[in-house]
Amino acid sequence: HILASEDVNLLEEARRYKLIGGVWNLPFVTIYGRDRMTASLYGLKIYPEHVRGALESKQGRDFATGRFVMSTKHDKTNNQFLEINIELHSKIKRSEKVLSHLRMIILKHLRSVNSEFKKLHESLGERAVPQLVLHQRESSQLFNRKGKQRWNQ
Repeated sequence: HILASEDVNLLEEARRYKLIGGVWNLPFVTIYGRDRMTASLYGLKIYPEHVRGALESKQGRDFATGRFVMSTKHDKTNNQFLEINIELHSKIKRSEKVLSHLRMIILKHLRSVNSEFKKLHESLGERAVPQLVLHQRESSQLFNRKGKQRWNQ
């Protein structure tokens, strides 16, 4: 119906461009709302599963509960950066060692699953590395256990 409302006949367009195999007579499906879950960094999208994959990996799951909230922020000179607030397991205490470890596994995972982020990191270096904020378990309203997890701010 969307194509018809724009006066586009899909079959005619397929014939005009000599598409091989014809056009299937199936409905098109568009999904809206996913942008609300993403963070944008210099125009590219970072999806929650990119970060979740790192936190749920063998190297991450012993440190973090898997709950996190990410957002795009700006520094004093208006450069963008990705901030990720992470909830730690109750037995893990905030430290520079834990912060460095989680930053390394998130960076490595982002580079492996998001080719645009990999190129951005190669171009910007340290400026593309997410800034992490660690929270003790159940110490922050960001990780409210009543209701659905919110992935971005």
